[in-house]
Amino acid sequence: MCAQEKGKAVNDDERTRKEKRRDEMLDKVKEVEKEFHLNLVEFNLKNNGLGSAAGKILGKLVTVASSLEVLTLDHCSLDAKAGETLGLALETNTRLRTLKLRHNTLGKEGAKALAAGLRHNKTLQVLDLSGNGIGVSGARAIAGTLADNASLTELNLFGNLVDVDGARDLAKALATNKTLVKLDLGLNRIRDKGAQAIAQAMASAEQLTEIGLKLNFIKDHGALAVAKAVSVSPAIRSFKLAGNQLEDETLLAINDLIKSPHISFDLAPRVALLVRSLTVPTPHSQAR
Repeated sequence: MCAQEKGKAVNDDERTRKEKRRDEMLDKVKEVEKEFHLNLVEFNLKNNGLGSAAGKILGKLVTVASSLEVLTLDHCSLDAKAGETLGLALETNTRLRTLKLRHNTLGKEGAKALAAGLRHNKTLQVLDLSGNGIGVSGARAIAGTLADNASLTELNLFGNLVDVDGARDLAKALATNKTLVKLDLGLNRIRDKGAQAIAQAMASAEQLTEIGLKLNFIKDHGALAVAKAVSVSPAIRSFKLAGNQLEDETLLAINDLIKSPHISFDLAPRVALLVRSLTVPTPHSQAR
């Protein structure tokens, strides 16, 4: 057998193993679907490549399982159709508290469907959509829900192709929302204008305790705006700006702005060394 044929055989075997594992997990979900009387509280199906085939079953699970509070579906190859099914299920669900959908392929349509479901849902508190490529229109749909939603406390949109316009939409919602305490917008493209919009909204979001804006192409003006908003916020305890395009002077200015020992901030790996180099006494200064 030539090398090319061997490579093809290995790929076929790997594909067969993945398909077998997916089928096994689908069977497991179906078994759970039949046994709702077991009072299932938490169900973790991450890393199983379930795909859209599991959408209807998962939707029924969320709709009928009256005891289910935490559902984890990270890395399950769920697409927009699965998002539509889960969105419909959320409309009537009154028990689910946490829904984790990290690193699927929901896209903007899946996000819109989930947002529509959240408009009617009164109990979901944690929604993790990181790594789903929801884009600007998906972020806008989620923002529209945030303006009215009174249950969601944590929202993770890390790595979702959200740009300046998406950040502005989320900022408008943040300014009126009174329940969200944690928002992660890391690894997006909100830049200075988006960061400034978020900073302005933070003045009204007095309940917000954590904000994540790392890796967002933010420069000095945007970072300083966020830092100033954090410095006067009554609730913020953590903010992240690491991986942005900040000058050393800006890093030091932010360090000076944040006086409270109760606030932790992540700026960049080099900032700790930079600050330490300016604050640790030298032998000469000690001698004085």
